[in-house]
Amino acid sequence: MGPENKQKYLVLIDEELTRKQESLESIEHGRNTAESAMTSHHDHLRSDLAQDASVVQGIIDSFLKFRTFVEQANPSSIIEDGAEFRINLIEEKEEVEGLFSPVKVSIGNIQIITDQSPIGQAMKGLQVGDVFLYGSRDELKVGTIEDIK
Repeated sequence: MGPENKQKYLVLIDEELTRKQESLESIEHGRNTAESAMTSHHDHLRSDLAQDASVVQGIIDSFLKFRTFVEQANPSSIIEDGAEFRINLIEEKEEVEGLFSPVKVSIGNIQIITDQSPIGQAMKGLQVGDVFLYGSRDELKVGTIEDIK
């Protein structure tokens, strides 16, 4: 990953972390101030908000791990964690640019691929020009590695 894109990713991550932190604070505030004349309804609401807070906290934790990963990533010549790539998916007639990452997050319009996914498993360790197969046994598809940064 080049330094210019690293900075771009860090800005996007920080923006997303700010939004998620604000969401968590709002949920916590709602949980702490929820009042109801009906005790069972009040308890149910608090329980729902606690679950929401737990989900948002999990997302925040993933973004923090992803941020640490981006800070430490270096340029690469093979598909590995930290590699920015451009691939050609032959059957879909589509080029995809993205980032190979150990942490799956959704951030902006950046395509994040992990080695947990079938396409990530097929791509890992390959170099520019290599061909890979992905999909199910019944429907294998072909892709090529076009560029790696």
